[in-house]
Amino acid sequence: MNKNSLVRGRFHAYSSFIKQIILSVRRMTSTLCSTTAECTENAECSRPHGVCFCRRNFVFFEDLCLPVAEKIGDACTADIQCQYSFGADSECFNASDSETGKCRCKINSHFAEGKCHISRLLGDRCVSRSDCYLRGGGSVYCVSGVCICHQDYHPNEARDQCLRSIELGSPCASDEECIANSAKCYGECSCPAAAVPAPDRRRCLPVAHELNDSCEVDAQCLQFLPLTECKQAECTCSPGTHRMDDKCWRTKNLNAVCEDSRECGLSGTMICSSNARCRCAPDHHPKDKFGCVPNSASAGTSAASLLLYLISGLILFILANYS
Repeated sequence: MNKNSLVRGRFHAYSSFIKQIILSVRRMTSTLCSTTAECTENAECSRPHGVCFCRRNFVFFEDLCLPVAEKIGDACTADIQCQYSFGADSECFNASDSETGKCRCKINSHFAEGKCHISRLLGDRCVSRSDCYLRGGGSVYCVSGVCICHQDYHPNEARDQCLRSIELGSPCASDEECIANSAKCYGECSCPAAAVPAPDRRRCLPVAHELNDSCEVDAQCLQFLPLTECKQAECTCSPGTHRMDDKCWRTKNLNAVCEDSRECGLSGTMICSSNARCRCAPDHHPKDKFGCVPNSASAGTSAASLLLYLISGLILFILANYS
C-alpha cells in the first residue's frame, strides 16, 4: 500500500468515527434520567451517562424522538428525520403537514449512493463521482476534481447530459451529438453549405469565395472556385490553368477546343473563334503552338532585314567600282 492510499484510508476511518459521534449526539435528549420510564416515547435511559437517548433509528427533535427516514419519499415532519439518513442536502418537503410531509433532496441536489448531494454539472468542481449530476442518469466521473463524461462522450449545452461524440459522416440522432463546429444532424453529422469537413472529420472548415482566401484543404477552394487547389494555405489556380479576371481558366494552346477566349492564354494574342478553337487574334499570326505574335512585329523585322541587305549591296557596289 502506498503512502497516499494509507492516508486516504486513515482519513475515511476518522471521518466514519466522527460521523458516528455526530449521529449519537443527534439521538441524545436533554433529559437526565435514572430509568427509561423517565424518558420520552421512543427513548431509553443510558445508564452510564444518566441521559435519555432516542432508540436506534430515531432522532431527537423538539423534545420528541422521531423515526428517521429509510428511503427518499418516506413520511416526515422535520428535516432532521431526512438529514440523519441522507445528509445535509436533504429536507422534509411540506414538513408542516404530517400527512403529506416527504423526504426529498433539496432543490439543485440529487440522490446518489444513499445520500443527497449538491448537483455539480459537467465541468464543475467535485470531490467524488456522487457529486456529479446527469439528467436521466448515465456514466459520469470525477477526474482531477472535475466532473467529466466517459471517453467518446461530451457534455450537452446545459452540461447535465453526456452525449455521444459523433464525427462528420456518421449516423446521429440530434445536432448536439455532432462534435464538429456548426455541424447539423441530417441522419448523419454534416457541415453546413458554406463549410466542408476537415481531414480529421471533427471540424467544419469555411469554404473560400475568392482566390487567395486562406485554406487547409483543396475542398475549401473547389466549392466555389473551380480549377483551384490549396497551396501554401491559400487558394490558387491549379497546374495547367491560369488566372484571369479573378477566375482560373484551363490553359489552351493554339488550335485547342475552347469555350471562352480567356482560356486561350494570358497574353491576349489568341481568341476562341466561332468554330470553338483557339486562333490568333486579328492582326496576329502563329509564333508556335503556344501562342501568336502581332503582324506588325513580323513586318518590322522583315523591313529591317531588307534595309540591311540593300545597304550591304550598295557598299559592295561602291567598293567594286571606285576602288
